[in-house]
Amino acid sequence: MDEHTEMSKASQRDQAAMETGRIPLTASQANAWFAQRMNPGIPDCLARYVTIDGPLDAGILRRAIDQTAAECGLTTTRITEHDGWPYQQITSAPRGAGLAIVDLSGEDDPAGAAQDWMCLQRSTPVDMLHGPLLEAALLVLGPSQHIWYTRVHRIIADPASCQLFLRRVAQVHNAMLADRSAPPFRGLPITDLVEQDHAYRGSAAYDGDHDYWSTTLDGATEATSLAGTTAPASVATVRESAAIPASTASMLDEVAQYSSSTATAIITAAFAGYLSRITGTSDTTLTFPVPARTRIAIRRSASALGNTVPLRTGINEDTTISEAIRAARDRIAGAIAHQRFRNDDIIREHGLIGDHAHAFGPTINLALADPTILIEGTTAVSQSLTDGLVHDLVVTIRYDQHSALVLDIEANPKLYTHEEIAAHLQRFLNFLGKFGDSDPRTPLRSVAGIQPLLQLV
Repeated sequence: MDEHTEMSKASQRDQAAMETGRIPLTASQANAWFAQRMNPGIPDCLARYVTIDGPLDAGILRRAIDQTAAECGLTTTRITEHDGWPYQQITSAPRGAGLAIVDLSGEDDPAGAAQDWMCLQRSTPVDMLHGPLLEAALLVLGPSQHIWYTRVHRIIADPASCQLFLRRVAQVHNAMLADRSAPPFRGLPITDLVEQDHAYRGSAAYDGDHDYWSTTLDGATEATSLAGTTAPASVATVRESAAIPASTASMLDEVAQYSSSTATAIITAAFAGYLSRITGTSDTTLTFPVPARTRIAIRRSASALGNTVPLRTGINEDTTISEAIRAARDRIAGAIAHQRFRNDDIIREHGLIGDHAHAFGPTINLALADPTILIEGTTAVSQSLTDGLVHDLVVTIRYDQHSALVLDIEANPKLYTHEEIAAHLQRFLNFLGKFGDSDPRTPLRSVAGIQPLLQLV
């Protein structure tokens, strides 16, 4: 059966479902459904926490969460199954998010106890059909110290939705605190998002994206891992973080100016070079998360639309620094321009991943939103606990609350130990400094900073 016939039959099935009140899933939701059904005991969720310093009214926060969750469809969406196929239905009577209050103030180390509680909570299995798909808790560390924890299943939200949700809760909270109405929520209803998502597959934009990825990935090789092997995806991870030294950050800004690039593109180029140096791969490809939102109205909307696409940089040990930066810059731009073409379609058509299920290589994640959450009367900063299951290794480039660049490395503990991740982070930071400080004509094999070389196991 060819693709057009499959699409036609799917369209007929979806139209029949809509007439009975069942709404089809977006492509991203369908991906989450089938991935979760294959591993029902491993929750495929996103989790965020917000540290809040200052006086906080838990009752107002609960009301703000409940209102925002309903606006974003996080407590009004029900996942159903009909004839073996998943759908969603919207209820007019949302269940509350059920903000749990967890008092940890009596612990010897309240902050450490909070981290332990959240890590355990994020690992709890989720029933997609019966929920809850959204969970929230307020961890009390002291009289004016709290952590607001949120976990949501990937079948109803993605990282962009999480960020939107946190900011909207703060906006509603502040309005309630001042006894005024919050500005209206401007997100699209799920029916509109589904219609646009499905219409894309029959559009000229889809054909253009298909052609781009076909050309870009022609002859691409299998994914490469710093671990040298594969393992099942894990909800538990090992993580290490470090601020990029101020001197390195300043140097990156200078390189960005003369190369007509950005600091994040330079870091991406350097990481691709690091991967090539460690593994010897001659065709470096990375996994690149994208929001799959190309219109303003959709960017204001909460749902599961996110995607991951390959960054086939082609960077290898013979690539010069200037060539690597240009390749990373251009591939990032291309990936963003063609971000709606689904990773499932790329995998099926190009067979890129081999044994590396659902990944094109280590992930480079550009999470550059301001982490500050404007909760009136407090200092509140958001932090990602997880963006879902980790297959191999994720490098996240983000800003802290002081606008300083930070690198996080999060990895699958079935592939990496904490000591290995700490060593990778330190070696990469060393390599990054040498990368930015070297003559742009220098080939990557001559860039210092990787001593001693890691051995694959």
